Amino acid sequence: MLTPGLTSITFRQLSSADIVKLAVDSDIRAIEWGSDIHVPIGDLKNAQYVRNMCADAGVTICSYGTYCNLEDAVDFQDLFMTAKALGTKTLRIWAGKLPSESADDSYKNKIVNNATIMAEQAAEYGLQLGFEFHRNTLTDSAEAAIWLLKQIAKNNVSTYWQPRIGAPLSENLKDIELLEPYLSNIHVFYWSSDASVRYLLKEGQQDWERYFCSLNNDKKNRYCLIEFVKDDQVKNFTEDGLTLNQLMKKFYIPQNCE
Repeated sequence: MLTPGLTSITFRQLSSADIVKLAVDSDIRAIEWGSDIHVPIGDLKNAQYVRNMCADAGVTICSYGTYCNLEDAVDFQDLFMTAKALGTKTLRIWAGKLPSESADDSYKNKIVNNATIMAEQAAEYGLQLGFEFHRNTLTDSAEAAIWLLKQIAKNNVSTYWQPRIGAPLSENLKDIELLEPYLSNIHVFYWSSDASVRYLLKEGQQDWERYFCSLNNDKKNRYCLIEFVKDDQVKNFTEDGLTLNQLMKKFYIPQNCE
């Protein structure tokens, strides 16, 4: 099942209370909270406050969007404790800061080793890790992400997916096909091929109908999270939220995949 949601980093300028209200008003009932502004690592009191606020509003906290990039081995305990206080089981993390094609073996091994340690420790807390699928990381392509996940080889490690900037529809659909066994959540947006312009989601509705239909092939539970909107405007999020909900009602129709 695919569920519509929102990343809090879409509106860093808003308070956590404003984001919850915006989500509810737009019939978006899941939020990924970011660690940079709204739920800082180590602030357990605030994490519990956000958790309670979401519970009162009937909003699911589907994930904790962190900026842990695994270049350095660190103590992950504060991160895990914050996720537990927030009430989520999924942490989004980053596979370093270098493109997969330019990273040497030493760098790749470092990310693998640190990710393996993190995954083992996360499992003790009942937590799952999901890599950001993003350029300039070791998960910047389907092939690179699969290689990394196979090297880590832990059941509690997966990858997110989002359209690759500049890639045509056919390549993005191929990425989904390859990554499907490893996929967790989805970041939803529609941008220009060079990422310089953000469009309303409805302008990419035909592409996203194809994406969602492919993503639903295995019937797994995934959250489809709006990440950034045109001009960072609330009114545009409201429109994108309407489009996303409309798409969620269509994605399961098989003929839409053709």
